[in-house]
Amino acid sequence: MTFWKRRGQVAGRQQATELNKSIAQLVNTSGSMYYESNAASGFDFISEGQALMNERQGLKTDRCYILNDRSTQKFGTDLAGRQTLQGRPADTWTTGQIGSNIAEFDVYTGSFLPQVAASSGSTTTTATFSGKPEGGGVSASFIVTNVDYRTADIAVTASAGFAVGDKVTFSNVNAVGLADKTDTGILMTFTVVGIPNGTSVTIFPKPIALGDAGLNITEKAYANVNTQIVSGATMGAVNTTGGRSNLFYDNDAIEVLGGDVPMQLMGEFDGMKVISETMSNGLNMYMVYDSRLDDLRLRYRLFTWYGLTAKDPSRMGVSVSI
Repeated sequence: MTFWKRRGQVAGRQQATELNKSIAQLVNTSGSMYYESNAASGFDFISEGQALMNERQGLKTDRCYILNDRSTQKFGTDLAGRQTLQGRPADTWTTGQIGSNIAEFDVYTGSFLPQVAASSGSTTTTATFSGKPEGGGVSASFIVTNVDYRTADIAVTASAGFAVGDKVTFSNVNAVGLADKTDTGILMTFTVVGIPNGTSVTIFPKPIALGDAGLNITEKAYANVNTQIVSGATMGAVNTTGGRSNLFYDNDAIEVLGGDVPMQLMGEFDGMKVISETMSNGLNMYMVYDSRLDDLRLRYRLFTWYGLTAKDPSRMGVSVSI
């Protein structure tokens, strides 16, 4: 029984690893915040993410910062050599970890973080974009229509120089604080999530401009940029160097949707047995197994169902240490 218990534990860890990889890939390709930094100090590097998130004034719950192994080594070396922080240098010497609650983040290390491809993409827009908040609707015949409020299609001269996952800015379009609409003075970053054709790109999040005269006062309450993307504006990629990613996000920005299936019905067929357990991440894991008396073979399968969505890409970001 110890052997099978260990096999189950290994399978569970592997499924958790796959979930971590899926979340990392989602943040890498969907997160709208981005910066590249050559800071040698872990605090300087991580606090840039804090500044971006605080300036944009998004909903704050629990924040995570996941460093790749090389970034952890770089910043851990800096911390381990310090003598001014009580206890933390010694902890870093022992564990190689930087610690928790740094610049409002719980900091982790992940070997599963993806690469950020370098991009030199640049183009110009061919139309002024006016975006407003949208929701779903219900028709008179009770047909529900859902609207993806996160995306915007931007008309450009040519989209060939860009790829899904590129982080881009538009000239003169700055991020504003969601609560008080203060202009941060920092260009708003967007992520390319689709390339419908050769003359348009789809970006996260939808730019809603405080200075858009076509919006009413209620719609302007959702503004995330100071001014509209106008025709002739320069659109350029900011992931110019690329490299191994580090990820930061608010936990509430990502939704993990678990699935339930009536696997207990398998017990009605050919002597199969079914057990299930809720894992620490809230997902259900199922184990279906059976055996043969004539050759003492035991067969089993472990599995879980889940889906991911970037509920709020404006509270997800990517960084690269260069």
